Amino acid sequence: MLQDDGYVVRFGDTSLGLLSASKNVTEVDVYNFPLLGETSSNLLDVEASANVSRYGQKTRVRVNFERKITTREGQWVDAPQVNNAKFYQEFFAKVDKELFIESEGL
Repeated sequence: MLQDDGYVVRFGDTSLGLLSASKNVTEVDVYNFPLLGETSSNLLDVEASANVSRYGQKTRVRVNFERKITTREGQWVDAPQVNNAKFYQEFFAKVDKELFIESEGL
């Protein structure tokens, strides 16, 4: 699902249930990913880390997103966590849809 959403998976280990991915945000984003008042010469990547684990009969999915802001020269500016509830709600709705499609064999 992350790859379908434009993320590049940097690391994944199914036996550990770990995943790390990122994508470059180049346009004004509907999830309010401003460059924190910095100039438009900065670059913005959204980085995701996920952990999937069994929890009794269920599966627990924990995902964290952060905005990594750097200058075009590669200097780090900031890396605040994404705290937008709508962003996470829509992310998990996409995960739910993907799981349904997979379970139905579509």
